[in-house]
Amino acid sequence: MTVGERLKLILDIHKKNATTLAKELNVSRTAIIRAVKDETLPSSILLIPLANMGIDVHWLLTGEGEMFTKKTLSKEEQKIINQGTISSIGDHNSIENKSINETLYLKEIEHLNTTITQLNEIVTQLKAQLKDKEAIIELLSQK
Repeated sequence: MTVGERLKLILDIHKKNATTLAKELNVSRTAIIRAVKDETLPSSILLIPLANMGIDVHWLLTGEGEMFTKKTLSKEEQKIINQGTISSIGDHNSIENKSINETLYLKEIEHLNTTITQLNEIVTQLKAQLKDKEAIIELLSQK
């Protein structure tokens, strides 16, 4: 998952678009859009307000760790993260129903499936090119 995809995920989780988030963070809409499109890495002008919002900047830039910093989560953000978590009192097992981590995994799987599809298309093209080159070699060897 790229930085832009992680930033898009933040927008999706908070149910915001680039314009709304830009106004809330007091940054330019263009800065957010360019970062979401992976045209540029987010600058400190965007990273600092995101960190103040509870986003783990290390996660945003590298994909490592958790999306949210635990110490700065508001009750509302805590609710979003815990949304769908059900604890079974009888057997003490917890069942996660569409948690944030599951959403991240699904986004990563979607990204990997897209990459696999692109790679399969490249393999098909290369096989066709190889077949064409073999045909040319065969023609040249007949002379």
